[in-house]
Amino acid sequence: MWEIKKDKVSVDTPNCISCGACVAICSEVFEFDKTSKSIVKKQPETDEEVVCAKQAAAACPVAIIDVKEVKAVNDPDYKGSNDNKKIA
Repeated sequence: MWEIKKDKVSVDTPNCISCGACVAICSEVFEFDKTSKSIVKKQPETDEEVVCAKQAAAACPVAIIDVKEVKAVNDPDYKGSNDNKKIA
């Protein structure tokens, strides 16, 4: 059995105030949708992207960005939480 830890980014988009801090700090991970609300463009793949996503979360004036570590496990009998799914 192997286990991989990755960081997953999420945005509470309906509560975004469209300040643009996250996109300015980390355009690799965040972008605006058609209503000028922040969304996750892609999950971070490198250490640098994880760092900039965390910086964007810290800079968000309404604290709607979450960056958390999740586990991916290849054991089909693993009975972890919903966050412990294999990450493609």
